[in-house]
Amino acid sequence: MQRRKKHSRAILALILIASLSGCKVELHANLQEAEANSMMAALINRSIAVEKIVDKDGVTLLVEQNQFGEAVRTLDALGLPRDEYQSVGQVFDAEGLVASPLQEWARLNFAKSQELSQSISTIQGVTDVSVHIAETRQENSFQEVTPPSASVLVQMRENFIYDDLVPQIKQLVSYSIPDIEYENVGVIVTPIKEEQTSVQLVSVGGLLVHADSALSVRVMAYVIALMTALTSLLGAKVGLDWFGARRHKDKVSV
Repeated sequence: MQRRKKHSRAILALILIASLSGCKVELHANLQEAEANSMMAALINRSIAVEKIVDKDGVTLLVEQNQFGEAVRTLDALGLPRDEYQSVGQVFDAEGLVASPLQEWARLNFAKSQELSQSISTIQGVTDVSVHIAETRQENSFQEVTPPSASVLVQMRENFIYDDLVPQIKQLVSYSIPDIEYENVGVIVTPIKEEQTSVQLVSVGGLLVHADSALSVRVMAYVIALMTALTSLLGAKVGLDWFGARRHKDKVSV
């Protein structure tokens, strides 16, 4: 009986070790399905194991604790998850007192910049974008106002920058803001060098795994081997005990 208790404690300890060796931490939470899938694809392409959990608040991504830093660097380099921009409807969906004409004008300009930022962010390779609109508010019909202008700051992955990028962005902005001239739109594109991460794979029992996960895989393999050996020993002991008891019973009967 005491031996069985010792064997049970050993098996429980091994199960605990196995559970600790595969510890996962939260990478991002409350994600939209499409955004989460893009992030998962980027991580899997770099041999980073990722788990997706879906609940009422959205999608949560989990990664191995020893791959957390690499996962964060990978997503930051790709500009994931993307910034959320507000639409005109969201900006003007404010509760409370009626806003003043100046507040309404400022909110309208902000909404324009948000929607333009959203449009430019859909260009392939763009990781971040900010649009600022400089426009003087006309107080009365006799006031002369300065023509509007706009500045656009784009962060983009270096391999996706092409010759017509800046003219296309300037054209998009000039068509979206009334009375703005093409020449009054300034665009700055900041290239981002994508890190070329060399994935290191090692062989564990003939199976190629990520170098960061090799230790966990080895521990799991040893745990499974030990549990299998203990199970075999326990099974053999039970069989021998049963055979001995049966043999003793037969002698007594004789």
